Amino acid sequence: MPDDVEKHIDMLVSLDDETHYDMTYAEVKTFIEDDVRSLVSLGSEATEELCSLLQDPHTWSCFFSLKALKEMNDPRAISPLIEFIKNNDDDLGYAETAMFALSNIGSEAIEPTMKAITADFKKHDYNPFLVGSLTNIVDPKVYSFMKKITEDFVSHPQKYADWFRIDDFTYDFVEQENKAILPLLNKILQTSDLDNWQKIELQDTIMALDDPEWFEDHKKQTEEILRLSGLTDIIADMGVDSNIDERIPRDDVPFTGNTAIYALVNDKKDPIKIEEDNRDQYIRLLYSIEKSIVNEYEYDSSLKDRDVIFILKHVRDNLFKKKYSPKANLEKAIVNNLKLALTGSDYSRFEVKASVKYVYNSVKRHKKVDGKQGYVKFISSMIGEP
Repeated sequence: MPDDVEKHIDMLVSLDDETHYDMTYAEVKTFIEDDVRSLVSLGSEATEELCSLLQDPHTWSCFFSLKALKEMNDPRAISPLIEFIKNNDDDLGYAETAMFALSNIGSEAIEPTMKAITADFKKHDYNPFLVGSLTNIVDPKVYSFMKKITEDFVSHPQKYADWFRIDDFTYDFVEQENKAILPLLNKILQTSDLDNWQKIELQDTIMALDDPEWFEDHKKQTEEILRLSGLTDIIADMGVDSNIDERIPRDDVPFTGNTAIYALVNDKKDPIKIEEDNRDQYIRLLYSIEKSIVNEYEYDSSLKDRDVIFILKHVRDNLFKKKYSPKANLEKAIVNNLKLALTGSDYSRFEVKASVKYVYNSVKRHKKVDGKQGYVKFISSMIGEP
């Protein structure tokens, strides 16, 4: 390998020792960020060596190799990234970075990723990271593939029972911006056996496709609500630890387990929807989620709205499952801060889920209107450090 590549790769590998594993992400990032930046600038010369470091997802070298590959968009990383996602889909923090690294490559990643997804679907295996890698790419081939699968779902629902996530799969029809799919999505909504959350997801997708101007109007309303809500005055009352979300890989962000959250909610079973007229009742919950996102963005300025969307969907779908174990640092911070917000309060699990859903919808709206970092920049300007 070229001398420049070898020098920077050796620096990455040197991080894989006990001394560096005891450091926080912020500390290690400061130490290694020049080398990562240099590897990105070297481009294809560094791809093979970076991919060779993806074997062990529990190392700093793997973590920063994925960060570099995410910025490089080199087609030679396609196969290694697909294999990494397939082998590490239970590790949200790493798999999502690989997902975005793969989708950032663009059109050249489409055929191999479709082939891998098709093979998975034949085995009734739904890998959301692999699916997201494909559906985030805006291309007629991707749209056609998504349409074909969605049509088959409608025609043979029994084939997809218990393993396929139709709301997740169809979400990125918004990215494809082809309204021709709307009749099919409406048909699913009217005829399929969906749970409440899936219906809400599908309705949101339909709205985003059918009436994009609505997002701009809602954005203005949301900004006004946030301005009038006095969120910045709540932090002392909540006791949120601004350092709770130090970015370090794997399980080093403090997390005490999920069982305690059951003791922090009441038994009310009435589903609720958070809207303008009742939003103030849930400020503690909403702020705990929003502040977690702001902290994450302060640590990692490359954080994009789609990263936040993916995390919030995972929290919403798994928060009250007995075996739920958050993986990504932002995910852990959201759950930890929700626990703080729930202490001494009287919210139900439905209200907690509705709060996650409210922020999730806000992120989607800002992403649609203001671009890739529309929400994270907006919310940071509202409640971040001055």
